[in-house]
Amino acid sequence: MDERGAALTLEYFHRRVHGPAFKDEDEDTAAYYQGPLEFFRSHGQSLDWVHQGNPGGLICGLAKHSSRAREVADAAKRDPIFDLIEQHKQAVRELDGLCPEQAVLEKEIPHQHRKSDLWCGELTIDPSDDPRWIDLFTKYRDLGDKEGAAAIELVLVEPTTLSGVLALLTYASEHTQAGYVWPDNFVVDDRIRDWDYLMRRSVVASLQRLEA
Repeated sequence: MDERGAALTLEYFHRRVHGPAFKDEDEDTAAYYQGPLEFFRSHGQSLDWVHQGNPGGLICGLAKHSSRAREVADAAKRDPIFDLIEQHKQAVRELDGLCPEQAVLEKEIPHQHRKSDLWCGELTIDPSDDPRWIDLFTKYRDLGDKEGAAAIELVLVEPTTLSGVLALLTYASEHTQAGYVWPDNFVVDDRIRDWDYLMRRSVVASLQRLEA
């Protein structure tokens, strides 16, 4: 046990009850942080329990470090969907990162030298364009392909935990709400499917397996 911390804690409460009073709020706060707050924190105790007799925080703190909590956390870490979500987020960030570059080039390059374009994944290059403009749209194509590949991985790999299912559903919704569009027209099982359908299919399969 931290003997000095215990002494500072007892001294603080003794002054609050018997005096001498702290000269101002700043002195009181400093003594509280140096004494009770640091002592209880470093010894894994709950302020709600000490001050108010409420054991909720103490119970939750102990539960957080229980063997069952560790098992759940370890299972979530092994769920591949979390890494796949991060990979897709990174692909989106890289794609978005081209927008400022495009804005600069649109000011610097005359319109007649920036005719190359990307439409539905197909890159059309005009040889008379400024090389910087061609390079920009080549990067758009490549990074778009990377984002699309990351998106399809999200729905071809089933979550292995309930927390993974929730993470996938949450991310799918947040991505749409942010103004992005999930890719479509994937050929799976000899049929054209959109991303939302494949995501729902993956979630249902995962839940059925977890319930079994």
